[in-house]
Amino acid sequence: SHGFPNLFLMSIVQSANSPNFTHMLNEQAKHIAYIVDHCIKHEIRQVEADEATEAAWVETIVQLGERQRAFVESCTPGYYNNEGRQTQKAARNALYGAGPVAFIQLLEDWRKTVAQEARNRGVDDVFKTGRWTTPILDNGAPSSPLKRPAAPVDAED
Repeated sequence: SHGFPNLFLMSIVQSANSPNFTHMLNEQAKHIAYIVDHCIKHEIRQVEADEATEAAWVETIVQLGERQRAFVESCTPGYYNNEGRQTQKAARNALYGAGPVAFIQLLEDWRKTVAQEARNRGVDDVFKTGRWTTPILDNGAPSSPLKRPAAPVDAED
């Protein structure tokens, strides 16, 4: 999340759900491990999504959630459908509406695209979002929203 460097969330919120919840957690863990491994290899100490990337992902969740709006609103009112009322907050915190198979494919494609983009640029430190357009981190390149910590200041100075 923007504003919370090095925070990785594992959840069904803005993610996929399946009958096997631990499978989805495993898929998310593999994705997080990929990012962390990259950061360790390239001595990157902080990583976070930029605001534009985060907003684009939330919009994806909202748009895909429209597929289920009529269903949710027509269900018997209760806790899980906010008494049959869809709110903006609920829409922003919905599941990834294309389903678990598509979500897992999105994560795998993202990782493959990162590797391909790196090969195309002749580097091995390129990250892109699932939409493949907005950089999340690029080892401190000027256009990157990556925030590197300031160099430590000696106590004697």
